[in-house]
Amino acid sequence: MNHFDFFKKLIGARMTDIFLQPLAGLVSIEDAFIINFEGECQYSLHTFTSLRISDGKRVLLTSRDQFFDADRVELDDDEIARSRKNLFEGTLLHENICWLKSLLGNSLVRDVNINAIGDLTVTFDNSVVIEVRIDALYEDFECYRLLEFSPSKEVTHCVARMANENIEFTFEYDTDEDE
Repeated sequence: MNHFDFFKKLIGARMTDIFLQPLAGLVSIEDAFIINFEGECQYSLHTFTSLRISDGKRVLLTSRDQFFDADRVELDDDEIARSRKNLFEGTLLHENICWLKSLLGNSLVRDVNINAIGDLTVTFDNSVVIEVRIDALYEDFECYRLLEFSPSKEVTHCVARMANENIEFTFEYDTDEDE
């Protein structure tokens, strides 16, 4: 199976959760947006690059929302550090995630596309669009990955990373031996 067919497995799934996982300085140089889906299996999209969610008329959420309070005023460094410790409560990001979850409800993924430079687009049946944009060019940078949790406890990862100034997709496999 190629990467495009693997990502197409999201078609018919619904989003069950979205959050920003603070990872910068721990296991990555960037934080990761985690977007979980439920369909034939459980899926989880982890993105370390620019994220934008829109509905065709307006932008609903961006990866920059964590740097603004709920009144759209830019946070200073101390306020950003405090908000990270409180999982971004009180930020524009927190507000937009809550609103987005209610907007998507039981909406299903209608289409998935990956363009020639690796940008990923996930479109829902209510016209909400998740856009993951490649915004880093340094070698071996992981841009995003989709995990598929199969009923047999095997986890398949399709990883998009920079290689020789191009996006490269690879597959990785884990088995959950604890259950």
